[in-house]
Amino acid sequence: DSNITWENVTDEIKINVFRIVQELYFNTIKHAQAKNLYITFSLENEIFNLVVEDDGKGFDVNKFKKGIGLKNIKNRIEKINGTLKIQSDGTGTKFSIFV
Repeated sequence: DSNITWENVTDEIKINVFRIVQELYFNTIKHAQAKNLYITFSLENEIFNLVVEDDGKGFDVNKFKKGIGLKNIKNRIEKINGTLKIQSDGTGTKFSIFV
């Protein structure tokens, strides 16, 4: 997103966002059986948004066993005072992170 001035984004946010994307990338490869992975950064009303979305098999968010990868992601999001929304069904998974 051309609205993001990356010099104004703190190093703590940059590092944690990088690690979150990295974790979601590896989880997609390992579990999702996806053909595509889409990563979007945007800035809306001074809120930094990261969306990572795949076209894989999805999972039941309510029954999902929370492994170490998801725990690490949630810890990183808490560290930068962000929020996480997960949407998933049989046509893919979408992680939306707001900071």
